[in-house]
Amino acid sequence: MLSCALQAAKIYFAHLGHADLVFDNHVLTIPEHARWRLGYYNVPLGITYGAEILLLALCLTLSAVATASLKGVLFGRRPSGRR
Repeated sequence: MLSCALQAAKIYFAHLGHADLVFDNHVLTIPEHARWRLGYYNVPLGITYGAEILLLALCLTLSAVATASLKGVLFGRRPSGRR
């Protein structure tokens, strides 16, 4: 659910930040009146990318911990601190 919200936010910020880009003689240019917008909307775009990467890392960590825990329960292993 959170990942879907991050995708929507990335699309929104990318559209707002890059909507004013134009092609001038087959070269993508930024008009003078819109230069501030590209930087202004790329900051939240970068933050949403970072949040998505952190969410993925959290999910992978949680999955690894759950897998290790289940393997210990299924195969009768005790936690390393107990004897």
